[in-house]
Amino acid sequence: MNQLSRIFTLAVLLACTLSFSLFAQVTEPAGQESTAEELPDTATEPGTEPGTEPGTEPAAEMTAEAAAPVDPLPGLEAFVDGIVEDSMNVHKGLPGVTVSVVKDGEIVLLKGYGFADVEKKIPVDPKTSMFRIGSISKTFTGLAVMQLVEQGKLDHDADINTYLTEFKIPDTFPEPITLGALLSHRPGFEDAALGILFQQDPAKYVPLADFVKNHLPARVRPVGQTSTYTNYGIALAGYIVQVVSGQDYADYVDQHIFKPLGMNHSSVREPLGADNPASISPELAALIATGYSKGPDGLPQAQPVDLVGSVGPSGSISSTAEDMARYMMARLDDDRYEGGRLVSEETSARMRQRLYNDRPGVPDMAHAMGDDVVNGYQWRWHNGGTTTFFSDMTMYPELQLGIFISTNSSDGGGELSGRLPKLVSERYFPPKEAAAAPKPPADFVQRGQKYAGTFMMTRRSYTGLEKITALQGGSTFTVDADGYLVQSIIGRTFKWVEVAPGKFANSDPDVSSYGATKYLYFYDNAEGEAVRATLPLSDLERIAWWQSPPAFFTAVIIALLLSLTILLGAWRRSGDKSTSRKRIAVWPGRVAVLAALSILVIVVCVGVATASIASNPVGLLFNWPPGGLRLALWLVLLLVLLTFGMVLSLPRAWSASGGWSWFRKLHYSAFALACVFLLLIFNNWNMIGFRY
Repeated sequence: MNQLSRIFTLAVLLACTLSFSLFAQVTEPAGQESTAEELPDTATEPGTEPGTEPGTEPAAEMTAEAAAPVDPLPGLEAFVDGIVEDSMNVHKGLPGVTVSVVKDGEIVLLKGYGFADVEKKIPVDPKTSMFRIGSISKTFTGLAVMQLVEQGKLDHDADINTYLTEFKIPDTFPEPITLGALLSHRPGFEDAALGILFQQDPAKYVPLADFVKNHLPARVRPVGQTSTYTNYGIALAGYIVQVVSGQDYADYVDQHIFKPLGMNHSSVREPLGADNPASISPELAALIATGYSKGPDGLPQAQPVDLVGSVGPSGSISSTAEDMARYMMARLDDDRYEGGRLVSEETSARMRQRLYNDRPGVPDMAHAMGDDVVNGYQWRWHNGGTTTFFSDMTMYPELQLGIFISTNSSDGGGELSGRLPKLVSERYFPPKEAAAAPKPPADFVQRGQKYAGTFMMTRRSYTGLEKITALQGGSTFTVDADGYLVQSIIGRTFKWVEVAPGKFANSDPDVSSYGATKYLYFYDNAEGEAVRATLPLSDLERIAWWQSPPAFFTAVIIALLLSLTILLGAWRRSGDKSTSRKRIAVWPGRVAVLAALSILVIVVCVGVATASIASNPVGLLFNWPPGGLRLALWLVLLLVLLTFGMVLSLPRAWSASGGWSWFRKLHYSAFALACVFLLLIFNNWNMIGFRY
């Protein structure tokens, strides 16, 4: 069961590659040699036509273009080359990388590495090779919304139901959801992704309008209470742009953002087939790089195109390194571009401000753009990806520095895209001040128990079967003997030091928000209990013991062990011909055996599902739930009926005429109670019924 939860968690992380990667990235060296079986070498100038024969230089080398006559970042190209080449040498399943760096309004590095398509030997051209940028698309949606706000067509603080004509958001809570809440990832929706967020079959494409109407998630908390990353929320904001502007969302972005910036090799649309009017143009479709994973031989293995156009405003854009350089320069220059502005200076300044400033020092959202302070500099960023593309856009307004990277493989691509911007920025702009390690207060060991307990991420499903993917998303807090608040989350441990009531600083003075947040905040309820804590883009909320993952696994183990003993006892008695068994006690025993068999088969079904997922974890994103889990849900319903029968038969089992020993009566009763407990736990995790 623990392995199942690990696989489910992996799948959710893949499904959420449209989201931020906010945990520390691991450094990776590398080597890419040219053999008959491995990748051939390639080297072309930016602008090389697709399909031209590569040169003889190494695959990780291409000519860079530096637009500025004076190099503001000396040695940048060689430094980036080393990072990329090392990664590609270790991760031979990583065929292509595209990079652009801007400084002071100029492109200082524009470079492609390796291949956009290995089979066709098409090298990465930073001017024309289009990579999937995933959730960086959300920043374009935020900009589009604010353009319409500036024009008076949208009200930042109005109830979004004002603009929704085909459906309405339920008034689950008194506070209405606003555009500001959507762009801040604070509408209060639950999260859901499996089986609906990604598609590989163009025939399953659902238009944006139909998706937001038919996949409305439940409202599970008041607006603004927590920061919880939501793909649906940003897709809904994009749909509102479509409704109010009267243009298809893709057309709006193309006309009002791409074209003014000269982003001629960028599109919200995806390759859906020539007969689908929502499809990207054939000319641009031919420029989209192929996505890869690591094959059995360790080399790139081409994968089908991930289609996320149903939530296009959240993550369907394909773009080039050069186009993203143009975008970064505009955003760094108060949204100016040559010949005009995307929004006014006032609106641009407004977009850089958080609408909810309840967590200084913790990464959060400011109008769909990531916001934080790193090494003393304001950090504006977003990253994202699909199952095969991983990208990062980092900007420092004070430094007028922007860094973009995208990779076309799941083999090391996420690590490289997260690591390179950090290394580049810190090489040229070290921290403003040296940080000192904080010390725990002397009395915190006694006071700190208030914060101890089990918490769960708020970014999860609450009403659907997908909730079980959070079985390893718990976070536990304990207080150690030295007065540190120790947090354990997804296999990692952090130590926190109280610096003010409810505010904690990371004990590592050198930590930056690239890998972990500097500060942690707790929020109390009316009774003074610490019930919520901050986490980048998914807060934590305290849960009762029976809602925790350990309770789930404990219930399963107890029921499984008792099932085995029930079956063992039945087998032993079946060979004892001398035992006098009265008919009145036969029925309860048979019901118990059937319940025990049901539990065993449920475990087997889950095991089969686990094996299937392990062999193809990405497949879980497109086919949810797997067949083994579907069958297990039917057996859980059977277990409900059998458990009900066992509870009803308890008086009969305990009757004097039943002929059972005291041990068997107690054993039977314990098994019945274990089944009741197991079903209560299953219900908490939405495993009773077909909630998918």
